[in-house]
Amino acid sequence: MTDNNKKKKKKKSRYAFIGEVLGGDILEKEIFTKNILLIVWIVFLIFVYMSYGYSALSELKDIETLQKEEIKVKNESLNQSVELVTKSRRANINNMVEKRHLELEESQSPVYVISGK
Repeated sequence: MTDNNKKKKKKKSRYAFIGEVLGGDILEKEIFTKNILLIVWIVFLIFVYMSYGYSALSELKDIETLQKEEIKVKNESLNQSVELVTKSRRANINNMVEKRHLELEESQSPVYVISGK
């Protein structure tokens, strides 16, 4: 019977604590009033920590978008350099043919490669 009474007291004390918190009675307790500055400081630190997390998250998103843009720019640069090299090679060959008066023309049909496998 004593065990059962202890359980009832614990349940009542739990509900009483919840009632004190929700009712605002806990604000009148001595331990709360003595440590009000500490509680305010802890709440402030919690807000600072949360804002740091959000700012870090937004910076990570910015970094990710910049990396994607960097990849696109690198690919465009590579494509342009390839086009430049191919055009300059054709132009150099055409100039050499014209200087030497070789009467050669560029083929209009594609080249076929035959390999024996």
